[in-house]
Amino acid sequence: MEIICPYCGRKHADNARFCMVTGRPLASAVPARRRPLPVGFHGDRAATSIDMSGYDTSAVTDMKGMFGNCDVLVSLNLRGMSTTSVATMSHMFFGCKSLRCLDISGFDTRNVVDMGAMFGHCEALMTVDVAGLNTAAVTDMGAMFWFCNSLEELDLRHFDTGKVANMDYMFCECKSLRRLDLMSFRTGRVKSMSWMFKGATNLLSLDLSRFDTSTVSDMSWMFANCSGLESLDLSGFDVRSVKKSQCMFLGC
Repeated sequence: MEIICPYCGRKHADNARFCMVTGRPLASAVPARRRPLPVGFHGDRAATSIDMSGYDTSAVTDMKGMFGNCDVLVSLNLRGMSTTSVATMSHMFFGCKSLRCLDISGFDTRNVVDMGAMFGHCEALMTVDVAGLNTAAVTDMGAMFWFCNSLEELDLRHFDTGKVANMDYMFCECKSLRRLDLMSFRTGRVKSMSWMFKGATNLLSLDLSRFDTSTVSDMSWMFANCSGLESLDLSGFDVRSVKKSQCMFLGC
């Protein structure tokens, strides 16, 4: 009978005493059929495929960096994975540089407050459907799609951003995005928008006329290197609280 390391999730022979991946003792390991949730797969540079369908994640509250830096991962099955209790998803898929598509349609994110860098540096990601994410409780979306170089479109029309305080680096270096509809964004609590669109070189137009920027203090590098922009509507911007605006339009 195989046993699973409770720290990394790898299977071992029933007579193994130490995990060959983490080096930790397997005294507390349990039979594979019980499928306990490992601490995470963070930094696993060998895994090309991970199937989460058999794990019980119903009690998990923190998924920060769970699959972070799994840079050769090409297949990730998240169907059936419970996220009802999760409060933190920051850096959850950060650095999954080989993932081309990601199905998170079954995620229940009603209790999540932190989505910072959730998809950061998913450089090959071409498809991710975030339209169904419940973001009503989220306060941090900083670097959420940072360096998602291959994403050509994002449907954020149903994002509830009413509690978000941080949007810095949110779409930074999203070089393939051609359009973004952010008309539904509520930004009345946002403090930082620095580097928000920096390097989004294929954006042709951006209408931010409904942005409430009355509490924003940092807009530095916000549109830097948006070299493809032909239309930018900032007609509703209130910059009275802004303290940092250096390089805001550099390279536009």
